[in-house]
Amino acid sequence: MSPIAIQRKYSIATMGADGIGPEVVDASVQVMKKLVELDGSFELAFENFDWSSDTFKKTGKYIPDGGLDALKEHDAILFGAVGAPGELESNRKSHSLLTRNQMYLTIFLFGASD
Repeated sequence: MSPIAIQRKYSIATMGADGIGPEVVDASVQVMKKLVELDGSFELAFENFDWSSDTFKKTGKYIPDGGLDALKEHDAILFGAVGAPGELESNRKSHSLLTRNQMYLTIFLFGASD
């Protein structure tokens, strides 16, 4: 290894969203933080976005105005689950949301899907 180490820093947007998603994302973040600690050759910065079916119910939008631009500032997205269980209409909208947004962003989907 070179005596001059190259420090790599990555920014990750996190969205637990619905169902088991928040728990899956939280556990995933803890694993990634441990990896950083053990490896030491890179850094990770996390920014949480509280976008869920509850957000949709309160605001009428899963993603607020300017939200896609905010996501584009990150290197990756850690996404949990979308669509509150038992709410068919919400699930249809959430799948439409994901399909539409994948056209704009390269999204890394991790975790659960309701």
